[in-house]
Amino acid sequence: MSTQLIMKITAAGYNALANQENTGLQLDLTHFQFGSGNRTPDGSELALITPQQASAITDGQKLPVNGKLQLRMSALFEGVSSYPISEIGIWAGVPGAAGSVLFAYWSQPNGKVAEMSVGVDFFYTHDMPVEAAVGAALNIIIDPSASTAVALMTSHTQAADPHAQYWNDARGGAKIQTAIQALIGGAPGALDTLKELADAIGDDANFAATVMQQLAARPAIYSISALPNADKGPIIVGEVAEVWRWSASAYFNGLILPLIYGHLSKRHWPARTALG
Repeated sequence: MSTQLIMKITAAGYNALANQENTGLQLDLTHFQFGSGNRTPDGSELALITPQQASAITDGQKLPVNGKLQLRMSALFEGVSSYPISEIGIWAGVPGAAGSVLFAYWSQPNGKVAEMSVGVDFFYTHDMPVEAAVGAALNIIIDPSASTAVALMTSHTQAADPHAQYWNDARGGAKIQTAIQALIGGAPGALDTLKELADAIGDDANFAATVMQQLAARPAIYSISALPNADKGPIIVGEVAEVWRWSASAYFNGLILPLIYGHLSKRHWPARTALG
């Protein structure tokens, strides 16, 4: 909270202190209370304007500071409802119960200082300086069941790894490495990154279409037992792994073999029609 919360002891609080001094007993501070009312405190307050939620003090101590005593008290407000917080009270006794006293009070004239939300617990700690004599007449009562909850919360927040289900640097690094290895899947080092793959295909965004075009432009492959009987352009004869071309003239009409040692091979394969 950025707003300075300066609690003022109420007239009822001073009267309760005086009564306790007469009996030789201390006044027991037991509860915090949040409310949603707005006003400028003047010490006459007996209760909160719009009380919302009370919580037993879960931790407290009296600390000597500059000749005074500082009351440091905490309470855990469970997120059971939503409401604006604009007034806070410290009670001696259960708020609103017979014999209970609003010992100290704070409020602001308008607006809110915080917001309670359903499902979000609010751990509130307040430091209140008082005169040494006043502090000596006060006793901070800690609720055992609530203090256990706070102890568990403190243990949780101070744990080295309180959220094992979430990633931290160590777990996150290990999981990232596992994911990377699963993505690579044993690819060779020269092709295990997107950059290397892009380089390998020449940064061609249409690589598949390019390959298909190149395949479509390649010479057709024929078996020597099933050669074409018409001009199909250059063809590859599978059994001999040679490129044969069609030749058509007045003397010959059929497939011829490639050059061998600079001379046209004497071997030829006339068209089937020529075989008559």
